[in-house]
Amino acid sequence: MLKKKEEKLKYALFANQINNAINRKLASTIVKNFVGLLSVLKELNIRGFIRGFEIIDDQNIRIFFKFNMKTGNSVLETVKLLTKSSLRNYLDLTQIKRLLFHNKSFLMRVFIMSTKEGLVVIDTVSSVKEGGELIFQIN
Repeated sequence: MLKKKEEKLKYALFANQINNAINRKLASTIVKNFVGLLSVLKELNIRGFIRGFEIIDDQNIRIFFKFNMKTGNSVLETVKLLTKSSLRNYLDLTQIKRLLFHNKSFLMRVFIMSTKEGLVVIDTVSSVKEGGELIFQIN
């Protein structure tokens, strides 16, 4: 039980650190590493939300933000934590498919889920053939 609470605290800390850096228009920020974060950052990099990231040591990662040249704002707008100890959002496979194929605004968002396989981007969950807990919504 304690391990789950520690994970949720790491997720909340990550979301807060990213949102604070975005609001302050920083070029980069350092976040604490946790299980699955590297795969999430790789997906965000591929999708163009961030410029890249650098592993500083086992516990810290520097994230480099990408900015819109016209507005000067970060391409990554917000990281919203969708789970907390009092409210868990679990989706089964049919709900995931509905979210993927029927939600027009999905193209502008990335959802991160926790499954038995670890943290995954929601469009790869359909290939895993299992549901999971929604953790982040990234705009």
